[in-house]
Amino acid sequence: MYQSMLPTLKPLVFEGKSGVMLVRHKYNDQAQLFIKEGIIEGIETTTLNGKQAALTCSRWVNISTSFKEGSPGKFTPDQGINTNSFLSFLKKTANTIAVISKKIPDDTLILQMNPTKLSQTNKLNANDLKIALLLDGNRSIEDVLAIAGKPELPVLTHICRLILAGVTEEVVRKDVMVKHERTDFLDSLNDQLTELVGPVASILVEDAFEAIESQPDMLTKEEIPQLSTAISTHLDAADKSELHRWTTGYLSR
Repeated sequence: MYQSMLPTLKPLVFEGKSGVMLVRHKYNDQAQLFIKEGIIEGIETTTLNGKQAALTCSRWVNISTSFKEGSPGKFTPDQGINTNSFLSFLKKTANTIAVISKKIPDDTLILQMNPTKLSQTNKLNANDLKIALLLDGNRSIEDVLAIAGKPELPVLTHICRLILAGVTEEVVRKDVMVKHERTDFLDSLNDQLTELVGPVASILVEDAFEAIESQPDMLTKEEIPQLSTAISTHLDAADKSELHRWTTGYLSR
């Protein structure tokens, strides 16, 4: 869920609370904010502490938060953390997150960059363009976050700018066949074609995937007839009939 930690943290500071605020990040991390009488005296993530931890967790977006009131317990105080400055930064990021949430419903969204529209806009910077190249119509935003090499908030901000600039298009996630089903189908198809046309079978399958604008690891059951038809364009009448019979039999299982 895209959200800022500000709505949870701000009342704790203003009301002078003491305790530990826990921030769980979707991507295998969490932060603890140690608060004493409304002052943030320490911040720790799984691997960082102090100002580095504060900078890291302030750019998390897909989070959940909770607060345990009472003594903050043992922690390493860091005088470099300024509570007011931290809140001010979170306020700015909260505004950005609000815009992102309107354009990006969640991390499962798949976007396709449109090269023509991208070349026609002058609203984007070099960092926007680097992220645009990762939007290939197959990767989800979660996939992009994993390979972008940047914190979550900047990446989502770049993607949001690309959406607002009109250079990306949403791709509806296909109901991809599970791996063992795809493997079974493709192996069976290759065996059948090899019997019909010999060693060129694999080439015909590759060309057919290109023709229907798909790929083996993204194949859906609904695309099987299209794939068969694309292959059939290279077969004689007898082989075409045999492939059609085999495809119909496979789909009726």
